[in-house]
Amino acid sequence: MRLIVGLALPVFLVACGLTPSQPAPVNLGISNGTTLTVTLVVNGQRVAEVQAGGPSPTIDPAGLPPLPWSVEPAPRLAGS
Repeated sequence: MRLIVGLALPVFLVACGLTPSQPAPVNLGISNGTTLTVTLVVNGQRVAEVQAGGPSPTIDPAGLPPLPWSVEPAPRLAGS
């Protein structure tokens, strides 16, 4: 009887959705409406650079450091 309960319980929990769920995917984007080049830094890692008035880059979350993130824009003078 224990064996049946031991095997049935995990199946029941999965069927009811009572298992730990994966976090929802997180998207990260940047838009630069300034006259400066802006660098996006995540957990100290340079992720993207956007020129003044340039298009928003596509940022692949799989290439980002693990969560939690510390996200910082780093403006700098263009050409420096």
